[in-house]
Amino acid sequence: MQKSIYSLVLRILEQTSAHMMGLQSQLNYKYKPTVQYFVELYKKSDDDCAGVLRIRLRTQNPTLIIQLEQFFRLWISWERDFWSVETEYQLSPGRLERIIHNPNVDEETFGQLIGEYVRLFDKYLKAWFSGTSVEELESAFRKEKLNKSI
Repeated sequence: MQKSIYSLVLRILEQTSAHMMGLQSQLNYKYKPTVQYFVELYKKSDDDCAGVLRIRLRTQNPTLIIQLEQFFRLWISWERDFWSVETEYQLSPGRLERIIHNPNVDEETFGQLIGEYVRLFDKYLKAWFSGTSVEELESAFRKEKLNKSI
C-alpha cells in the first residue's frame, strides 16, 4: 500500500464539549462523502472503559453504505485476529461505534494513541474506497503495530 496515494488529512470539527472531539475526512469517491470521527471520553471510572469512538459516513447512497459496512467488518476482524483486541463494537448502517479502553498511560500519551488509531483507520478506509484489494490491505495491516491497545 503506497502512502503517497492516500490523503491523510483530518479536519478538526468544532468542539461541542470538553469530553468530546470530532474529526472529519473526505473519501476519494464520486461526490467526496465525508467521514466523521467522534471521540467521547468518560470521566475516570473503575472499569476499563475510557470512552467511545463513533465513526459515521454522511451519505444516503446504499451502495456506499454497504461498502462501508464491509470495511467495518474487515477492520473488526483484523483488530481481533492480528492485534488480539478485545473490545465491543456496534454496527449500524453507515456507522461504527467502538469502545475505547484505558491503556493506563498519562493523558498526553492517551491522546496520541487515540490520534494514531484514528489516522490509521482513516488511511485504510481511504485505501479501501480507492479500490485497494482486501489481500493488499490485510497484508499491510498485519505489519502495523500499535504501541498500546485502546
